[in-house]
Amino acid sequence: MRLLFTILSLVICFCIAACKEKRQIHSINIKAGGQYHSAAGDIFQFGEINRILILKNNEDNEITFNKIETTCGCSNLALENETILPNATTALHLTLKAQNRKGPFYVIATLFYKIKNETEVKNFRIRFDANAVTPADVEPDRIDLPDLDIAGIPQVIKVDVRRNKTPIQWDDILISTKKLPAVISRIDNDHYEINIKVDPGKVNIVGSVSDELEILLTRADEVKPIVITVPIQGKIISKHSVKPASIFMGSVKVGDIKKGSVNIKLANQTKLVKAEIEDMDKASVAVKGGSNNEYIIEYACVIPESKTGYLRGNLQLMLNDNEKQYYLVIPIVGYLQ
Repeated sequence: MRLLFTILSLVICFCIAACKEKRQIHSINIKAGGQYHSAAGDIFQFGEINRILILKNNEDNEITFNKIETTCGCSNLALENETILPNATTALHLTLKAQNRKGPFYVIATLFYKIKNETEVKNFRIRFDANAVTPADVEPDRIDLPDLDIAGIPQVIKVDVRRNKTPIQWDDILISTKKLPAVISRIDNDHYEINIKVDPGKVNIVGSVSDELEILLTRADEVKPIVITVPIQGKIISKHSVKPASIFMGSVKVGDIKKGSVNIKLANQTKLVKAEIEDMDKASVAVKGGSNNEYIIEYACVIPESKTGYLRGNLQLMLNDNEKQYYLVIPIVGYLQ
């Protein structure tokens, strides 16, 4: 009978999947209970890499893998075939994510298996060494906006992106935001400038404003771009008094008629042009008052159907302030029974 440590002989070939460069392959003879190292290579911070390991069964009997454990949720291992016949091979696919790491790191995978006609569960370990490199310096990495008046002038926030000299390089850069318009300009091959425009009059809603600037760094040989997220936080304020600042209708039924009012006091030199309710077909608004720039906005609306189960709408006030026209928006929220 063969010794325990000669029962299983596997050859692991480590290669870069779908890489345009010349593949680097090395082999390791694996035995039960052994611990081995494989170099996963460089990986972008926040990025991921995919590798393929070829497992070859040099045993006379078939082997069956029944479990794989890793020391980090940042990695995933999947076998194409759990059972390998003698002299046959199977592919083990590795996905490794750098997350927010910087510099060298490693993940250990433990593979559990059985030899046919034997009950003992055996295992071996592979340590994957990787190096997380920062693809770019982004300044600032967070944007805290100053308090902006809803009638104020637009603000432009600048973000610098500078390429880092790393073993792996990105080819192109893309940007996206959810709400605030942003444009990117190239200073040179290693330096880009992003301008984010914050126009309080177009944001409309008084209160907190938030967004995310996503910077996507792409490579020709990578399916997924590297995403760097810059959070944006701020507050839109108003010199006008609005009570209540939002309209909460609570639990309502389709077809219900809801009525209410909003009291507003506009600053001097500001005129109320019109008031209307958006996103509700059957709604009416009546404006009362006007002396001393104080108004009562009365509304009545028929609750519409909603696919989401939530009621969403806006009481929108068009204002004119020294020839500048903008909107003051009062959110309407509720949920359907």
